[in-house]
Amino acid sequence: INSALNGDETYLFTNAMLDLVTSMVLASSFGFGIAFAAAVLFCWQGSIFLLANQLAPLLTTELMSEITIVGGFLVLASGLGILKLKEIPVMNLLPSIFVPPLWFAIVALVQTAGVIA
Repeated sequence: INSALNGDETYLFTNAMLDLVTSMVLASSFGFGIAFAAAVLFCWQGSIFLLANQLAPLLTTELMSEITIVGGFLVLASGLGILKLKEIPVMNLLPSIFVPPLWFAIVALVQTAGVIA
């Protein structure tokens, strides 16, 4: 998303390197079938990039900041689970990523209706 909105490929290249290392480790255990996962991963991440390109006018800096905060908490919850400090059902919390866009849409709707200045 950052690459599509700002042209900053830092996270994209970092993720690609992590995927490369992970796929090599998994391929040593599971064999050549892991190479087929690369096509699925390419389609998945490519669709996120293309969708972010199309939604760029709607993805304001404030909205992206709020989504980043929610994502940060989800990553923190995952880390706590990996470290066996606190088991948090992160998959149940994934819909929370849609709360900021919903909130911003409601605020924009209320503002256009003239209820809030």
